Amino acid sequence: LYNYFREGIPDPNAIKDFRYLKPLGGSCIDLSHLVEDKEHRYKNYLRTVETVKRFKVGCNHLSAIKKDFSSWHYANNISEFDYVTEISKKYFSRYINLEVGNSIPEQLKFKRYIAKKLYKAWNKKS
Repeated sequence: LYNYFREGIPDPNAIKDFRYLKPLGGSCIDLSHLVEDKEHRYKNYLRTVETVKRFKVGCNHLSAIKKDFSSWHYANNISEFDYVTEISKKYFSRYINLEVGNSIPEQLKFKRYIAKKLYKAWNKKS
């Protein structure tokens, strides 16, 4: 298992034993699965919460979230990315990969939309 993850940054849902994360640069948090797991697989959600407490978040990926809190690799509507503003900043890294099968022009539109939403959410004046 160690050799499998040594070159990459693993998804905490794939790890059953935290000691495998220690020699690595952090973990890859799937933000859409974080939301989906909170609703449908709470044990997985808690594992991700614990991972973020112990280790740096090295990268992220995300997909669309449907109304039933399920994650999909194709977005039908740009609003399916609105959920990102409800996630604490501690779950984010500097690098976020869109994990959707939409066209490149659509993905670029999604990227700008998500960046704008996060900028507004993280820079609110209290």
